[in-house]
Amino acid sequence: MERLTLPATQFTPLVDFDYTSRAFILQGESYPENAAEFYGPILAALRAYTSGSEPSGKTTVTLQFAYVNSSSTRSLQQLLTLLDGAARDGANIEVRWLVEVDDDAMAELGVDLLGDKHSLSYEIVNTQ
Repeated sequence: MERLTLPATQFTPLVDFDYTSRAFILQGESYPENAAEFYGPILAALRAYTSGSEPSGKTTVTLQFAYVNSSSTRSLQQLLTLLDGAARDGANIEVRWLVEVDDDAMAELGVDLLGDKHSLSYEIVNTQ
């Protein structure tokens, strides 16, 4: 698969899916006018990645947001559910939810989104 990269904008996060190193990053603000339209190709790329031949080794997904609106939250829920399903089917996937030390809202969102994903290995990491 070809690497998926989208630069961050004022309204959308940086997207960098490096399939070769199995490192996926979403980072920044997420409040696009149409979250389904923005996240659609991202979800499609993840579906293709997870439904293809079993990726060898661990896939690391790093999520770091300063702000996420409600429609983006729904898209992130879909993304994490898709990853959880792949992990349930045997894929080795680790999610790292990075939050600023005093950002209780983003920490709580990470707990809300990841708390019911029983097949994923995940951690919520405080950054400075």
